[in-house]
Amino acid sequence: YYHAGQFINLKRPDGVSRSYSLVSVPSKDYFLEFHVKRIPNGTMSNWIFDELKANDEVEIQGPRGFCYYYPNKLAQNLLLIGTGTGLAPLIGIINDALQNGHTGTIQLYHGSRFVNGLYLQDTLRELSKQYSNFFYTPCLSGNSHITEYTAGRADNIAFSQHPTLEGWRVYLC
Repeated sequence: YYHAGQFINLKRPDGVSRSYSLVSVPSKDYFLEFHVKRIPNGTMSNWIFDELKANDEVEIQGPRGFCYYYPNKLAQNLLLIGTGTGLAPLIGIINDALQNGHTGTIQLYHGSRFVNGLYLQDTLRELSKQYSNFFYTPCLSGNSHITEYTAGRADNIAFSQHPTLEGWRVYLC
């Protein structure tokens, strides 16, 4: 058993191993979902994109970690801040919270230097329309000043808009 937001280690047959956060929600999904960013010269990411095929065997270790949703406080406000693929565990936490009927505010700040690093924007904007307690703020820290994004680092923006975090559960990824 695992929780969305925890991480697993993927281990190749040659022993190379990397950690990836789980996006999938065990009570909803029959598969394990995690997000992999292709890194130039990345040993594992390039192997996943170029060589790993359906039905290949990969060793999975875990799950590990305590970055997941706690359903015992449905009204607690949640502040989620992530950059790049740090969005992966946060999406899992958001989906788990919404599936459990979370009533508190769920505020997500996702940051990137460039627009192409802000992935799943349509999905997140749709969730914010579907759930009145979910708010999505995409943040750009590069030199771009595109009006549909908030300019600056996701953590700086989040903490400036939430100067007091008393009673909030905070996730940083």
